[in-house]
Amino acid sequence: MGKRKQKFIKYIYECLLEVIYPSKSVCINCSKDLEKEYLCEKCLNEVKLIKDKEYLDNNELYVCGYYSYTLKNLIFKLKYNKDFNVGLYLVELMNEKIKENNLQFDYILYIPTSKKKLKEKGFNQCEFLAKELSKKTNIKVINIIIKKDNIKEQKLLSSLERKKNMSKAFYISKEVNLNNKTILLIDDVITTGSTLIS
Repeated sequence: MGKRKQKFIKYIYECLLEVIYPSKSVCINCSKDLEKEYLCEKCLNEVKLIKDKEYLDNNELYVCGYYSYTLKNLIFKLKYNKDFNVGLYLVELMNEKIKENNLQFDYILYIPTSKKKLKEKGFNQCEFLAKELSKKTNIKVINIIIKKDNIKEQKLLSSLERKKNMSKAFYISKEVNLNNKTILLIDDVITTGSTLIS
């Protein structure tokens, strides 16, 4: 029997098992059995959402939640374990933030990663979030920001070093007319805001 047939039979078998014995939903943070989607009550209570908007370099800044243990763990799972179910939950948080604030925008952009990091991880979590959010909002994602490869990793730097490191870290790859356009720029974590400002 060929490998393709074996894979197909295995797939059918797993589908039948799922129909007969459906797998339980588990919390995407602690793996506890769930009644609802995504998070158990305990983990959900640990996600502290932020209601107010902030300003960063004269631009409106909307942050979904404080970088608590649970949110930090979820971002880590998406970023380093490719847990896309976690990513879908984070997209739900972003979409709720957009609805709450009645945000209108023309394009979605995302903070890119360097070619080296992209090769190591195999994907960019901000790109994933942007594309999934695009499906919910029907707003086009445009990929025009390029990150230079010689940039140090931000998490190892002080606040002043982060600002210096990020100055001139990005450039626009294509000539796109963004005059009088409102952009939603997505990043997974904000500390000093240096990445977004640059």
